[in-house]
Amino acid sequence: MIEKKYRSKCCNALVKTEGIPDFPGTKEVCTVSFACTKCDQACDVIQKKLASSQRVLRKQLLQRIKERLPELEELLKEQSVIKEDVVYRFYHHSAHLYTLKGNTKIITDELRQLLADRNLNQDFEAIFQEGTRKGTQKEFMTKSMVNWRQEASPIVLAFWNAYYFLEMAIKCGKELKKSPSSIPIGWAALLHLYNIR
Repeated sequence: MIEKKYRSKCCNALVKTEGIPDFPGTKEVCTVSFACTKCDQACDVIQKKLASSQRVLRKQLLQRIKERLPELEELLKEQSVIKEDVVYRFYHHSAHLYTLKGNTKIITDELRQLLADRNLNQDFEAIFQEGTRKGTQKEFMTKSMVNWRQEASPIVLAFWNAYYFLEMAIKCGKELKKSPSSIPIGWAALLHLYNIR
């Protein structure tokens, strides 16, 4: 990890920087915390170089979420009925699970429109592509009869990811007045979805 000299917001003193890996078995530091060297309290740092384009994109994302909040809430209401059905259909080995691909696409299309000029996170895209891959319901049932979990799990995973981000967009749209410097988990996840974190 490259050592940077940050100053604390509390005392404008240098800070101690500590990092830990986010994933077991890796050495790559992903989560960093700061403590003021003067008062020894955990603190935010003054970051003069947070890319202005990122700040603009974060502000724009939150603004678009707020503008589209009624439509997003209506979509969530429609999808929440299906959400209750997903787990049942999966464990029941129901062919109706196949239709979930359409719901995933509807949610994802809405999420894409929030920042239409941005590509979504590559991991999300991979999950989406695998969960909505082309094929007929008959082909799905033929393949899934042999290996249900392998065929059905990507459909469920894609739906749950899209649904989660829809929920987080609504939650952040309601709770946040502006893009915060101390980032709540749901907002951080959304920023990752749009590759602005």
